Amino acid sequence: MKKLFAGALIALSINSLAQSKSATLSGKLIKSAGDSLVLDAGDHHPIKIAVDKNGAFKSTFKLDSGAYYAFTTGVLYLAPGMDLTINKPDTALVFAGKGSIENTIMRQINGSIKWHVPFGQAALFEKMVDTPPSDFLKEMDAYKADATKLLTDNKGLSPYFVKTQKQNIDYIIRWATDTYKTRYGKDPLVEKQQRELIRTFTTVEAMNASRNKLMELVGKMYAKRMEPKDHLMINKLAWADFDINNADLFKLSGNYRYMLDRKIAEMVSAEKMKTSYASNKSADEMTFDVTLKEISNPYIKQRLTFPTMRLLLRPSRDSVDAIYSKFMAMATDQYYKTQVETLYKSIKLYGKGGQTPLFVFDDVNNKPIALKDILKGNYVYIDIWATWCGPCIAEIPSLKKMEEKYHDKPIKFVSISIDADKDKEKWKSFVKDKQLGGIQVYAGRNSDFVTKYNVPFIPRFILLDPNGKIVSEDAERPSNPKLQEQLDKLLN
Repeated sequence: MKKLFAGALIALSINSLAQSKSATLSGKLIKSAGDSLVLDAGDHHPIKIAVDKNGAFKSTFKLDSGAYYAFTTGVLYLAPGMDLTINKPDTALVFAGKGSIENTIMRQINGSIKWHVPFGQAALFEKMVDTPPSDFLKEMDAYKADATKLLTDNKGLSPYFVKTQKQNIDYIIRWATDTYKTRYGKDPLVEKQQRELIRTFTTVEAMNASRNKLMELVGKMYAKRMEPKDHLMINKLAWADFDINNADLFKLSGNYRYMLDRKIAEMVSAEKMKTSYASNKSADEMTFDVTLKEISNPYIKQRLTFPTMRLLLRPSRDSVDAIYSKFMAMATDQYYKTQVETLYKSIKLYGKGGQTPLFVFDDVNNKPIALKDILKGNYVYIDIWATWCGPCIAEIPSLKKMEEKYHDKPIKFVSISIDADKDKEKWKSFVKDKQLGGIQVYAGRNSDFVTKYNVPFIPRFILLDPNGKIVSEDAERPSNPKLQEQLDKLLN
C-alpha cells in the first residue's frame, strides 16, 4: 500500500511539474476568424495557434519561464502555469483566468501614459506642445507613481515580471521625455501645411519645384523655443545611463526599441563628423559598423544588423564581400547566418551579367504572362512597386513618358505589383483607373522572383537584355535622365 501511495505521489509530482512547464491560451478574436494567431518571442520560432471560423482558439504549449510575445497590435505576457483567456468583444482586449492580472497591469502601464502627456496620438497635430518643463516633469512623476503602484498593490507577481515592468515604465518615461523635447513649440498649423504640401509631390519634378516653399515652412515650424538650460536638462533625463544592451527590454518595449534606434542614429551622426570615415561610407554601412562596434549583446546586435544587411547586400556595392564577412564572423544565431548566406549567394548569382530568374505572373485579367515570352527580341525594364508606395506612384508619370518615347523600340516595360493578397483587387482598380501602360502583372509579397533579387524596399528597377542577361539589377529610376541615356545607347 505504501509503495502504491509513493508511486501515485511520484506520478502526481511529475504531472504537476509538466503542468508547471506549460501554459494554456484560449479565447475569441473575431477579426482573426479562420486564420491563425501568432505569438512571436523574437526567437524565429513563432507559436501559431489555429483559429476556427468563429474566431475561437485554444492551445497549450511548453514554456520554461515567463516571456513576452508580440501579439496582434501589442505585447502578451505568458508564464508557466498560466491558463489565460483573451476575448475581444469590441475594440479592447479583455483578459480572464490565471495570467489576466499581469496582462491587464501591463496594458494599463503602457496605456496610462496618454493621460499624463500633452501629445496623445489623437491630438498630436492639433495643439502646440508648450507645457512648461516643470509641469511636464510633475506629470512624469505622477505617471511613475501610478504605474509603480499597479505593481506594488498586486501581490504574488513574479520578480521577473515586476523587474521588467519597472524597466518598461522607465523607458516609457524616457520616450515621453524625448518626444516632449522634440515636439515642444511646433506650430501644428505649419506642420499640417507641410504634410499637405508633401502629399502633392507626385513627381520628383514637383518636389523640386516646391523646394523653396517647403524650406520656408520648415523655417516657420517652431513658434516657440525651449530655454537652452531646460533643453539640456530634459535631454539629460531622457538619455542618462541609457542601457543599449538590454535584450529583455528590446523584446518587451517598443519605446525602448525606438529610443535605441535614436541612440544609434546619434552615434552615426557623431561618426559623420569624422570626414575621413564618412567619405566612402553610405549611411546604411555606417549604421552597420556603428552597431557592430557599440552593441555588445548578441541578440540585439543580430536583430539590428540583419535588416541593415538586406539593404547592404547589393551587387553594385564594392564592399559587399567585406560586409558579408563582417556579419558572418559576428553572427552566432544560425537563423540569421542562413538568411544572410542565402541573400549573398543570390546577389552573386543575380548581379550584372548574370542570368535573370524567370516568372509567370497574372495580369489584371488573370491571364498568365511569362517573362521568357516578353524577352523574345526585347530589352525589358522592370518596375517593382505597390499601390501603397508613395515614391513608386511618384515615378508613374515619368514611366509613362518613357513608354511613349520607346513604344516603337525593342524594349518592354513591365510593372510588377507586390501588394498584399488582400489588396489584389485594389491593384487591379488602380491600374485601370490610372490607365497604366506597359505590361502590368501581380506577384504579391513573397514571390520567388522578388526574393531572388533581394528587394528590401521599393521602387526597384531592373534592366534585362533580350537574352535575359542582367544589364542592371538596380537600374536608374524613370525620372533620372541617366536612364534615358543608357537606353538610347543600348537601343541605337
